Amino acid sequence: MSSDSSVTVTEAELPKHPVRSPGRAWDLYELAKAHLYQFQVNHSGEDLDLARELFSEAIECEPDTSKKARYLGNLGIVYQYRYNQTGHASDLGAFLDCTQQAKDNIADEFRPAALQNYANALQLRFSQDGDPQDLDECIGAYRDALSLPTVSRPKTCSNLCAALVTRSQLSGSQSDLDEACRVGHEAVSSTDEQHPMRAIFLDSFANALCTQYTRTNSIPDLSESIRHGTAAVSLANEQETQLQAQAEDALGNALLRKYDFTGLPDILDEAVRMYKQALQRKMDATSAANIWNNLGAALQARFELRGSLEDLYNALEAIEKGLRFSTTRIPGHASSLVTLGNVLVRKFERLNLPDTLDQAISVYKEALDMTPETDQLHAGRLSCLGHALQIRFEDSSIQGSEHLSAAIKNLQTAADEMPKYSSTRAMCLNNLGKAYELKFERTQLDNDFDKATKSYKMALDLSPASPMLRVTAGPRILNRADQQDNIATFSGLASIGASILLESGSDCFEALQILELSRGVMSSMLIDARIDTTDLENHDPDLAKEFMALRDQLDSSPNELVKASDELFDSKLDMERRITASKRFNEILDKIRSDDKTNGVFLGPTKDELQSLSESGTIVVINVSFIRSDALIITKDRTWNYSLQDLNQADVLQHAGNYIKTLEQDTPVSRKKTSKSLHSILKWLWDVIVGPILIELGTFGKAQGWPRIWWIPVGLMSIFPLHAAGDHSGETDNNALDRVISSYAPTIKSLSHSRR
Repeated sequence: MSSDSSVTVTEAELPKHPVRSPGRAWDLYELAKAHLYQFQVNHSGEDLDLARELFSEAIECEPDTSKKARYLGNLGIVYQYRYNQTGHASDLGAFLDCTQQAKDNIADEFRPAALQNYANALQLRFSQDGDPQDLDECIGAYRDALSLPTVSRPKTCSNLCAALVTRSQLSGSQSDLDEACRVGHEAVSSTDEQHPMRAIFLDSFANALCTQYTRTNSIPDLSESIRHGTAAVSLANEQETQLQAQAEDALGNALLRKYDFTGLPDILDEAVRMYKQALQRKMDATSAANIWNNLGAALQARFELRGSLEDLYNALEAIEKGLRFSTTRIPGHASSLVTLGNVLVRKFERLNLPDTLDQAISVYKEALDMTPETDQLHAGRLSCLGHALQIRFEDSSIQGSEHLSAAIKNLQTAADEMPKYSSTRAMCLNNLGKAYELKFERTQLDNDFDKATKSYKMALDLSPASPMLRVTAGPRILNRADQQDNIATFSGLASIGASILLESGSDCFEALQILELSRGVMSSMLIDARIDTTDLENHDPDLAKEFMALRDQLDSSPNELVKASDELFDSKLDMERRITASKRFNEILDKIRSDDKTNGVFLGPTKDELQSLSESGTIVVINVSFIRSDALIITKDRTWNYSLQDLNQADVLQHAGNYIKTLEQDTPVSRKKTSKSLHSILKWLWDVIVGPILIELGTFGKAQGWPRIWWIPVGLMSIFPLHAAGDHSGETDNNALDRVISSYAPTIKSLSHSRR
């Protein structure tokens, strides 16, 4: 029978019963149910209003307490629908009052449904007001329902799963999360694809598994979460249910977790697509606030990945839209403020807009005001504020000592509150050391210097911290040098190693090998250059992607703003994630090295490969260290080293400084002075490097067919214009421009791949 027919038949029964008689109450109840069903089909507000009026009249007419409880339960559902449409607190209150009266007085056979409706009302009020007592009572009601023999277990298990996940996220309770996974699995495993609520069950279980992954770092849990989440989205879209936005948001969250682990850009793009798709659906204000915030966080992650200002602006717009839907009563409001602050800081760093940094500081303070000191997120939010204040002090246009004092206070308190071995604590300590260093530059007090040194050393000693974070902390303890100086020091190890080999009598090939391998490792780890993985990509593209993503992850530190603020600090989990990634990385390395087709990713070129590369021109590698200086020469016939007797490291450093200073200070007014300085540097290059090398190669003067030389300067030598070396006074032709065709390559391996 259609809904219209049901309404017509029931209306015909009403005249048979006097007003306020028990029989009339039942007919009114049946007519109200018919209008409610009709509303569920066509979403007519008129039907919903009629259902509310008829249920209310039936309740007034019904003397039987048990029947009245049934009517109240259904009236509560009407108010739930009204609240979803209006968002009025009065409708939510009526939903809760009706369902509470219903569960207290209903007959045992209908009690499971009444308990579920009451729990739903409590869960909805919690999502609006954030009162943990509502969530506790909600979970208790679901558990009571599951204890009854007539309960519909799959639906109740799924609802309980969702509530337990929410509580575990707030309290950190592992037992709640374990129970959520258990009942969520029961809901999914006990139903098939034809069940009308299957999409809801899949979504709840997927969310529980994703939350479990954040605690255990279990990759299978994350994979299963994405699998079930994908199925939930597909089924929800197929059925065009109201679950679409919720399922797409949850899948986006799981994909974002996978991106955090793998670093694969495609995964991040898919997460962004899920959030954008979810925002096209109809939803309540709380859901809209959360999804806009999630999209903003994902777009910020994509900005960090690719550096596109468009992503940064879009992230800012998304978070601000989410906050317009949010209220201070919503549990995630403070987290949204922190996310906004993170994006504003990045915008300031990119565009140098002081007002933007002030706004970031303001929203961080607002978030902190909403965060109890006992909250596990309090320390991270203090760290965010302290870092922003430190940046504000460092900017010369808005410098003020009060900002530095506040930065130190917040960073110190944050470091004290954080778990001792958290990697985010290492980042906080590093920032604290920098703040004390800045203070020392102003005060010159030994106490400030000692505190800076102590903070850096504590960051250096924290094993869960990323290698790069520890590298930047360490050198400040030793010589207060900048990170760039530290990187240069590490890069120089390759030059020293090659020089030691040559000094001890090893042949040129061995020196070339150590330069290629050491420079590749150091650049990969320290300056964000990447060894060439072309062979691996051609042979196994998926393995290449995983290799590069894991390599990046192992040398990354948590985003100092996002990760330091709104994830629970868990040093054990930090370590477990790195250990898991490290183990997988080592497995991939073993696989690459054991395969002749891919081991060239790490091995240097063979002697035959070296000489074949020189068929189109002589290759000259220039290596300088404090031990000795050499030109390592490769031709198609042989490979040898030529000692550059007049070249030493001290002169290289001095001329490099002069060269950079000359270029920086060049103006039309000083052009004559610039020219004179450059002529001096170019003549030095000719006298001690290029000239002797050309003589060694037998290139004494102008020739009809100019030879080609591929220059591969190592370290600081790479800044010099070797191709222009010479005496440019016009009195001689002693210059490289008149003798050879010069080209450059960063490494021999890069030269090899450029010719493929």
